[in-house]
Amino acid sequence: MSDSMPDSAPLPPDIEAQIAALPPEPHRPLVICDADEVLFQFLAGLEEWLDANGWRWEARRPASLYGAIFPKSGGAPMEDESVGAMLENFYATHVETLRPIPDAAESLNALARHARVLIVTNLPPAYKEGRLRALRAHGMAHPLIVNRGLKGAALTRLLHRHQAPAFFVEDMSAHLESAEGIAGLECIQLITHRRLAEATEPAANAWQAREWRATRRRIESRLTALGYISSGRTSETSGI
Repeated sequence: MSDSMPDSAPLPPDIEAQIAALPPEPHRPLVICDADEVLFQFLAGLEEWLDANGWRWEARRPASLYGAIFPKSGGAPMEDESVGAMLENFYATHVETLRPIPDAAESLNALARHARVLIVTNLPPAYKEGRLRALRAHGMAHPLIVNRGLKGAALTRLLHRHQAPAFFVEDMSAHLESAEGIAGLECIQLITHRRLAEATEPAANAWQAREWRATRRRIESRLTALGYISSGRTSETSGI
């Protein structure tokens, strides 16, 4: 892969340290996954919590929480500065209670037979341990990087000198587009939440998926074509 850096801004030291702590596996394929809305049903959990507290989320283009959370009784949307505080409160009580996306754990564990799996999530650092516990509880005990801001710089650093295929599975177009130009990285936009999918402008640099089984087949087919999986040895044929 190219050593060029599409985003030349240095990574924050805490993110750099998390990446540096990973043991190098430059010749093993890599599957990088987001967590919220890719592994966990974030919006479903958030909407239940908002409803119980007198609010509702309105799906609109472009998809966002900012300017889209309204009082159930009517009126102006939640102020932007309040949205961050609301999310902090939500994660404090629900980071370990979010339901998993259907087939996520089974698909990741099938892919882990052929590739390294790494989770990169934007999350307040205080809740990293809670997210790790939730991942383990749902059979997704894979290394976790807590990021902030667009993910392109972190992905570039992760793939610096990497010599095998890599895949980035993400729901948000902005993160996918921030990864454009990273050599050897295939982007997959996975959105299982119907209203979120309808409100999201697809990322032009990403293959589109609406469920994990199709996502897994896409990755397995690419690894088979590149010789990393022997023909006839995918999870589909092994009954997983």
